[in-house]
Amino acid sequence: MNSRTLVKLAGLLLVAPIYYAPEAALAQLGSARREVVHAGPATLQVTIIGRGEPIVFIPSRGRSIGDFDNLSKRLVESGYQVILPQPRGIGGSTGPLENITYHDLASDVAATIQSLVGQCGHCDRP
Repeated sequence: MNSRTLVKLAGLLLVAPIYYAPEAALAQLGSARREVVHAGPATLQVTIIGRGEPIVFIPSRGRSIGDFDNLSKRLVESGYQVILPQPRGIGGSTGPLENITYHDLASDVAATIQSLVGQCGHCDRP
């Protein structure tokens, strides 16, 4: 191996822990915290990172907030607050999964917004 290959390999090894532990990488951006939101029969685990104007993410059905790790990191670095509710049945979120509709999932997101956006910490909203 030449020195150029060693430098590339060392760089890959430094990046690998961030790639495989993106939530930890986001937490390093500062003030990452977890909240619990009660939405009717559901209990949602919500990760909040950063400060600034809040942006609420909505994962695709059956997907986790991990899909937004890269975008969340860039938005936090740009001065936004990201609010990442885990859907029912994923991570620490619980609630009925049988016969739920998109209206039920939308109600979960609405409860998250009602509960947390007013607590953004930088604005005058109630």
